[in-house]
Amino acid sequence: MKKQLVVFALSMAFFVSCKSNDDTKIAEKDPQQTSIGVDSSANINLAKKVNDLAMKFDYEGLKSNFIPKAKLHDNSKDITIEDNIATLKMVQKEGIVISVNGEPLFHEVIMDKPNPKTGISNYVICYYDVTFAKGDKKVNIKNYHMLFAIKDGKVHECWDIYDASELPSLFQ
Repeated sequence: MKKQLVVFALSMAFFVSCKSNDDTKIAEKDPQQTSIGVDSSANINLAKKVNDLAMKFDYEGLKSNFIPKAKLHDNSKDITIEDNIATLKMVQKEGIVISVNGEPLFHEVIMDKPNPKTGISNYVICYYDVTFAKGDKKVNIKNYHMLFAIKDGKVHECWDIYDASELPSLFQ
C-alpha cells in the first residue's frame, strides 16, 4: 500500500510539474488592446430595431430610440433625427420601398474606457445590402455602412456611409 501511495504522490508531482503555465497568458491583457468585440448584444438588437423601424416608416418608434439631441451624420452631412425623419417621409411620399437583401452583418465594439467627451463606450457597426425601389426602378446599395454610438439603451450618435449617387433617379 505504501508503494502505491508513493507512486501516486510521484505521479501527481510529475503531473503538476509538467502542466503548462500558459493558462495565465489567456487572462493577461495585450497592452495594445483597447476594446473587445461581440456579435450578439442588446445594443446590436437596438441597431437592428432602429433600421427596421426606418424601413417601415415608423417615425415615432424610430425617434423613441434616440436621445433628443442625437447627432446623425448622413454621408458626412450633420443632421438631426428630425431631419432624418423628414427625408424618410419624402421617400415614403414618393412611394419608394426600402428592403434589405441577404443577412446584414452586425458587430459591437466595447471600448475599455468611455469617450471622455461623450461617456460612450459601446459602438455597433452594421453592414447592409439595401435596395430602394419605386415601381420598376431599383437602386441597390451593396455597401451601406452604419455606426451607432449607444449609451443607456439609446442611440446618441449615428453615422451612415453609402453611395447615394443613383438615388436621385428614383425621384424623377
